[in-house]
Amino acid sequence: SHALWVNITDMLPAGIAYVGSSPAGNLSADGSTIWWNFTDVGYGLNSIVVNVIAENVTQSTVYTNWAYLEYADLIGNLMPGQFDHADVTAQTANVVVDKIALDTEVVTGQTFEYLITVTNNGAASSMYVNITDTIPSGLDYIGATHFPEISGSTLYWNVTLTPGEILSI
Repeated sequence: SHALWVNITDMLPAGIAYVGSSPAGNLSADGSTIWWNFTDVGYGLNSIVVNVIAENVTQSTVYTNWAYLEYADLIGNLMPGQFDHADVTAQTANVVVDKIALDTEVVTGQTFEYLITVTNNGAASSMYVNITDTIPSGLDYIGATHFPEISGSTLYWNVTLTPGEILSI
C-alpha cells in the first residue's frame, strides 16, 4: 500500500555539515536540520542518500545522527512516528613538526643543515599541510630533500600525510 504525506527529518550533530542529498532536501537556516516532504510513497524500499562532511570534529568522539519519520496511511490516518540513528566515530589527523640543526656551531662559509620532520600521529590523512620555514638573516638557502616554493628568504611546502606518515625535509 501507499503512504501519504511522508515527512522525514534528519538532525545533524554539531560539527557535521550537509553537502547534498538524493533526492534534494530542505536545509534549516542554521544548517542543523534537513527535511523531505513526499505526497505519495509507494510500497517497497525507498531511500535517501545524504552527503555530509565533518567540518569540526574531535578525535574519537562519537557523533549521533537522528532521523525521524512521520506519515499518514492511504486514507489519511496519521501513523505513529518512527525514528532511528546512526553513530560515527571521528578520526582526525594530528600533525606535529620538529626542526633541529644538525650542526650547532658554524663558521663563515661552512654549509650546514637543518632537518624538518613532519609527522601525522592521527588516525586520518591530513591534507593541505602547509610548512613555512624562514631562513635567518646571514644564511643562504642551498637545497632541500623536498623542493619548496621560495619567496625571498621564506620556503613553503604543501603536503598531504597519511596516518603514521613521517616526512623529513
